[in-house]
Amino acid sequence: MGVMIFARTSDRDLNLAFYEFNQLRSDVMCFIGPEFAERYNKILTDQLVTSLMNGQYTLRETIPKTHDGNICREIIGFISETDGKLSAHTCEIICELLLRGQWIEHGKFNTKDDRNEFIQLLKDCVENHEHMLWC
Repeated sequence: MGVMIFARTSDRDLNLAFYEFNQLRSDVMCFIGPEFAERYNKILTDQLVTSLMNGQYTLRETIPKTHDGNICREIIGFISETDGKLSAHTCEIICELLLRGQWIEHGKFNTKDDRNEFIQLLKDCVENHEHMLWC
């Protein structure tokens, strides 16, 4: 039992154990910004998740200023929910940030091939203008 990450029109998917999915999310947060990573470690408390989703805390300082609140909520959803979706636009932003940080080479999530597969899945979502789903 675990989590599958996929896009409906892509032939790629990642089937991960829960600990691998949490490792992926932690890695993504570390490469997006240190404040995301710090808050990810606290995200297991429902109170913080609810506060973030309701806008009581702002994470805008950890995302480039061009990103809007919806993207922020999607990223919070990715690190806090057991199933959900990311828009193609958010996939593009995450992909750019991970590539800029050389995540494929330096990430801790699984193997370099798995990290590359996740990047390719993000790119498929952007190219096909579709959501990345996980469940």
